[in-house]
Amino acid sequence: RYGHSHHGMAIFKGINDNLTLDDWLNKKIWPIENNLTEEDIYYSTLYSCIEMIKSGCTCTNEMYINNEATLKAFKESKIRCLYGYNFMDINGKGDECFTSYKKAYDEYKDNPLINFSVAPHSLYTCSKEYLKRCSDYALELNVPIHIHFCENENEVKGIKENYNMDPVDALESVGLLRNKLILAHGTFITDEGLKKLTDSLKNFSGLRRLNVSNCGFEFPGFEHLINALQYIKRIEYLNVSGNNIKSENFENLKPCFSSFGIKNLNMSKCSLGNE
Repeated sequence: RYGHSHHGMAIFKGINDNLTLDDWLNKKIWPIENNLTEEDIYYSTLYSCIEMIKSGCTCTNEMYINNEATLKAFKESKIRCLYGYNFMDINGKGDECFTSYKKAYDEYKDNPLINFSVAPHSLYTCSKEYLKRCSDYALELNVPIHIHFCENENEVKGIKENYNMDPVDALESVGLLRNKLILAHGTFITDEGLKKLTDSLKNFSGLRRLNVSNCGFEFPGFEHLINALQYIKRIEYLNVSGNNIKSENFENLKPCFSSFGIKNLNMSKCSLGNE
């Protein structure tokens, strides 16, 4: 499974590495996307589907900007998809997003391989009122919310300045903690925010797979992960790859194998502190 994807960007590979996210988006990616045609996005998405099939990936959680092109590629490739159109109102096109999404939802909602999410881009590209509207709409359709969240330190700083609260509290203030919620990246969620999200896991006792890869060099809030596992009674797969897990935290993780029924643990590219 592909947990967070923008398959229409496959043709962007190798474009301008070593930039901050702000510069990468504003100076490179968004100007290019403004010139993409529907055909560009269709073939880029189809190319990604071919790559996924070749690698054994059969399902993706997609968020992108053109419903017709993207969904056509998924339908033809027969890749299973959780599809979210990229809602935002910073560009003055907030209402158009709802109109376009509704048309795509009505056309594809009965396709057994395509499910839907509502995917507001982020807290910094959507107004508070717009995020509340997205939350209400997702609840109306009974679909998840999929949103970029705490991807870099500047984003966290901006959310705190705009909302005058912790980013997770900001999610709650616009209603998003009511939703089935997919937070993409989450690399710089604060300890306080992790604790609040951990408490919400009490409602997910049936979760079977938990992916917390690449959550920051020092794995902030590792103790909250350990605490969360007590609510997930029969988790079978835990992915903590790409984190700097201190040896004492790894010792705390060991009992999870027997107590919580973990059968598979992915620790690839992990550092155990100084060991």
